[in-house]
Formats: sequence, C-alpha cells, structure tokens
Amino acid sequence: MTDSCFQLIYESQKMTPMFMYEVKRVAEGLQELAPSDASLKMHVIDVDEGHLVTCRIVSYAGEFLAQAKGFDDKVLLQSIRGQILEQLAYWKGQRFGPPPVQEGPPLAEAAS
Repeated sequence: MTDSCFQLIYESQKMTPMFMYEVKRVAEGLQELAPSDASLKMHVIDVDEGHLVTCRIVSYAGEFLAQAKGFDDKVLLQSIRGQILEQLAYWKGQRFGPPPVQEGPPLAEAAS
C-alpha cells in the first residue's frame, strides 16, 4: 500500500464496536488485494432493512464497487468481500492472464 487512501465512514446509530472492527478488517484485507494505487472507501449507513454497506475502490486500473444491505452484519460483509474479490479476480485475469496450469501425473498413472 504505497500511495493509497483508506477511508471508513460510519453513519449509523446501530453499529456495535465488533461490527465496526469487522468493517475495518474487511476493508484492510480488500485494500491489500487492490491495485497498488487504489483508494478504498467503505460507507455504512442505517436503513430500515438494517445497514447499507458500500465499498468503492478507485485506481488507475479501474473502479470496483460493491453494495449490500440487510440485518445480518456477517452476511453483509461476506457479500461485500465476495463482490469485490470477484471483480478483482476478473481484473487480475485481464491484466496478468489466467493462472498457470499445474501439471500432474498422466491420468493412467493417477488411477493406479
């Protein structure tokens, strides 16, 4: 994380300290996987359906955006993380190509 920017915005009266910690932990993990020049912003607000969590990562490589809402904090953060990881995997595949295929023993030998 060289010239990166990291911002967490909490506009919630319903957040527990544990949820705040988990939001920060997920954001830090995503920041580590993002392009090196990326800026990350996580925004949590109260809505009738619980919380609305938005994660936006911006870099020269592009923008990665995820949003989820609901009552289950764990499911919310898993959804945000999954959405961003999927986008980052696609970007990395486009930039660096698919991962190399690991060769194993020939199929006839593997069966014995």
